Amino acid sequence: MPPPQDSRRHFSREPDKKRSAILSAARQRFSESGYTAATTADIARQAGVSEGTVFHHFHSKQELLRAAAGEYGRELMALVLAMREAAPNPLERTLASVVEFVRDRGSFGLVLLRDTRVPVAVRSEIRDGVMAIIRGWIANSAGKGTVRDLDPQIGAEYVFAVLETMLESVFGAGSAHADTYLREAAYAIRGMLAPEPRDVRLSVLYGPEAESS
Repeated sequence: MPPPQDSRRHFSREPDKKRSAILSAARQRFSESGYTAATTADIARQAGVSEGTVFHHFHSKQELLRAAAGEYGRELMALVLAMREAAPNPLERTLASVVEFVRDRGSFGLVLLRDTRVPVAVRSEIRDGVMAIIRGWIANSAGKGTVRDLDPQIGAEYVFAVLETMLESVFGAGSAHADTYLREAAYAIRGMLAPEPRDVRLSVLYGPEAESS
């Protein structure tokens, strides 16, 4: 006789619950120990499952890191998408929300930023996802005239660099200086994307011939 319907629902949810527990434990272990020192045995113990269960869901530690980083990146991207239309001061609010997001999730985001032993492919997936949102925002804002008309890829690279530096500075200098770094990051991004940037004489940078080109 088949199990009652409620039991079937319980069994169908069980793998998802275990997978979520493994991802949560992985983020915590990677945050506390770094990518190399964290072991799948440690992650299994923290998640309350066997190491075999970890490998049932994820074939390797790198695949587990990629899944945890992907989930982290999707949550961050959803936050940025939700905040980019905030009014007033959408830029400042978005930056503050990004800092709060990173802080609330421990140092996992900083591990992805700083730990050079994290596989390049994992770093690239996070970066590409965030860059895609920034490119879309720049292109959309340029169409509305709220930022200057520039190559969205170039603009996204500059904005990403400012965001990365801001996060490293905020968590390196401590929360007492967070407001200062947030404000300066907003100034830097606004200055790069302002619809009417300050007049800069090209001859100062590239020589007199640049003025006539």
